[in-house]
Amino acid sequence: MKNLTDFRVLELEDELKIESCPKCGNNEFYVIRDYGYIVNTKSDLVEEAKLEDIREVECTKCGWKKKVKPAIRVFRVSAEELGAETVKCGGCNWRVSQLFALAKSKEEAIELIKRGEAGLCGDCFGELLADLAEKGYGF
Repeated sequence: MKNLTDFRVLELEDELKIESCPKCGNNEFYVIRDYGYIVNTKSDLVEEAKLEDIREVECTKCGWKKKVKPAIRVFRVSAEELGAETVKCGGCNWRVSQLFALAKSKEEAIELIKRGEAGLCGDCFGELLADLAEKGYGF
């Protein structure tokens, strides 16, 4: 049975397809999320973290970098998926047939909408994206 720290290395190898640096062959990487730490793919002495927390992986020897896609994605949730004919937009309060939400999974999007913590119609979601872009957020 693998211990928890083995999972981190396996995640780098399986999810990010990194076994060693493609440029220099090094096995040690800086893993950057809200703070950085070092992962050695040949060792099991690594800090536990979820893949969605990782922002970037950088080789400690040559500086090669791999950016990781943001974990939060846009999901469209239909009124039928929420058990209704129409649903109310959390921005303009209009009744619509589908809502959009930022979440890590479709299941999370549905739960956030059910709790009233997410869910915008297409127009309101478009305005949200435009506002975020004006503030410098990338997509």
